[in-house]
Amino acid sequence: MQINSQKIFNFTIIAVLISAIISTVLSVNWRLSFYGTYQRYDGLIIYYAVIKTLTEKNFKEFSLVLVSLGFVVTVYALIQQVSLDPYYWKGSYSMEGSARPFSTLSHPNFLSEFLVMILPFVYYNIAKGKKYYIFFAVVFIFAMFGTQTRAAFVAFFVSGLYFVFMLKIQIPYKTKKWNYRIIGIVLGLIIGVNLLFPQTPFKRFFTQPSTINSRIDMWGVGIDMVKASPVFGIGLDNISEVYRYQYYYTRGEFPTQDQNRVHNEPLNIAVEKGLVGLACWVSFLLCFFWIVFKKRNSPQVIVLSASIVGYLVQNMFSFSVIPTALLFWFIIGMVMVIEE
Repeated sequence: MQINSQKIFNFTIIAVLISAIISTVLSVNWRLSFYGTYQRYDGLIIYYAVIKTLTEKNFKEFSLVLVSLGFVVTVYALIQQVSLDPYYWKGSYSMEGSARPFSTLSHPNFLSEFLVMILPFVYYNIAKGKKYYIFFAVVFIFAMFGTQTRAAFVAFFVSGLYFVFMLKIQIPYKTKKWNYRIIGIVLGLIIGVNLLFPQTPFKRFFTQPSTINSRIDMWGVGIDMVKASPVFGIGLDNISEVYRYQYYYTRGEFPTQDQNRVHNEPLNIAVEKGLVGLACWVSFLLCFFWIVFKKRNSPQVIVLSASIVGYLVQNMFSFSVIPTALLFWFIIGMVMVIEE
């Protein structure tokens, strides 16, 4: 009997929703879990809209629209980067005299995550011989490194390696030179950005270890919260309600800064939805990548899944917001509508 992977995948999504409902009912503050906070809506409805209305033929249009939107967002980011933004934004970011652009996404981390998700679409078009996409690669990577986000630096490399590894045999390159040109462009940009900027994601690994230590400390508190409520968690959006008290309980003092996320998506899920919710989420991802493996002969699926890989890697050190969460579910839906 042939296993219908699409049906199993839909079951995992239902399981994720059920775990969220149970965690909301048993929440520390169920009203907060039910109504949520505006930046936490995930956009799962986008997934169902995509699989019901779009087809594989829409991939080209989706790719073009995504790169075009990314370019508009990036142009504004570059304006911010050279301190020519005509608007004053509350909470502007800078580091050692160098502006950290965030464009319209409210924080440099979220801008970098958005760009990491778009870049595989640019690589794909370069690999197909569309030379003018080199311009988009240069602009996007330059802006991404300008955010000085270390999580994006890691996600950028992992997503890129995944893309090259998976796509190497699948696309009949017009010339083998394109393989080396893509690598050369990326390496050249990395070297150039590290020389131009006083602070870069790579340099921050060595110059700002204290922020890494603060993340590790945050994760420790998250693990303590999971131990305290291991099955169904503390409830959606309730980390802000519990974090400072858990910190005090295990460390004997209150934290210098409250948190509403623990900056690690799997741990965040375990805290809010418990180990049951985490198991449902892991099942969802395993089923997704099993479907990707079955459709691996499709270059479009490889591009889409490379974008998801970048999203997942960055969120091992951060969390998603509306623009990236919506894009995540849109891309998941596009993978589902592409035939094996």
